[in-house]
Amino acid sequence: MSEYTSTNTTNTNKEINKMNNPIMQTATSFNERTVPCEIGKVTNKHDALRLAGLDYTVKSVPLSTLTGAKYSDKFYAAVRSTDGAMLGVNSSRFHHFQPSLLGDFAEAIVKIRPDAYISLGGQSPDERTQFLGVCLDGEAVASPGGDERYRHILMYNGTNGNRVFGGHAVTQEMRCMNMFRALLKGGSQIFSLNHNFSAQHLIPYAMAAVQNAVNLYDQMDIEIERMLSMPVSNPVEVLGRLAGSRPTEDGRGLTEWEKRFDSLCAEYKADYNSNLRGTAWGIVMAAEGTDEHRSKVNKGQRDTQRITRMLTGNYPLTMRAMELYATA
Repeated sequence: MSEYTSTNTTNTNKEINKMNNPIMQTATSFNERTVPCEIGKVTNKHDALRLAGLDYTVKSVPLSTLTGAKYSDKFYAAVRSTDGAMLGVNSSRFHHFQPSLLGDFAEAIVKIRPDAYISLGGQSPDERTQFLGVCLDGEAVASPGGDERYRHILMYNGTNGNRVFGGHAVTQEMRCMNMFRALLKGGSQIFSLNHNFSAQHLIPYAMAAVQNAVNLYDQMDIEIERMLSMPVSNPVEVLGRLAGSRPTEDGRGLTEWEKRFDSLCAEYKADYNSNLRGTAWGIVMAAEGTDEHRSKVNKGQRDTQRITRMLTGNYPLTMRAMELYATA
């Protein structure tokens, strides 16, 4: 008898499989909980993981040992250590990041910022996404528009190939799981690691990127307020200057310049930058968006490039835009 509870399931071929092991079902132990859950003001990663229900490990179990369904020999089940619940099905190349790694990142932030604390944690209703959130401020921070906000670093992980291991800087509290996607879309991504073996070597660099981002928060807040109050009446002209000197002759140089200029304009006019238009900070965000999302990158290397840029400050258009208004 296997260590996993028995059940009956129906596979995709509509065949009834009577098995001695559970398969094709997700965990249910947390379905009655409100997610995400506020866990108070926690500074210890072990307490945070326990309160968030993330104090377990995940291991890969060959799917063929759990079921004889078609193609089962090609996949592995993600199985939770505490109750044997299956949290996903992945290929043999999928490398799990354990929930404890979320705690390591959270505690690393708390150690360098005295008033920070781990404020929330939990799992999605299907339990295939796990997360911890660190609040960076003991007291609410007044935004340039007069509203108050708490700044958070939201870290997350997936066990079903549905989500990378990553971290976002957000300025809105996540009060329900329905806000999760919106926060990630509106926040600033700090790092993103795919679930493969080589990503293990990038963990120290990702953690350093998070700590560097936290250290820059206060300094950047002052600078952002300054540039938000700085009007820009000729944004197209400024974006053209950021793109560099426009070649006078047709050819590859002119084509590359036009692509760069068009990308800057597209970022500036994007809906998510609508409230920043007409300000110096809107120009900087257009440059940052172009560096981050529209720059040329070799296939499969964007995650590595993002972390490298965070550590080295290799954002050429962004730095040029910052320098443009540094002494303005």
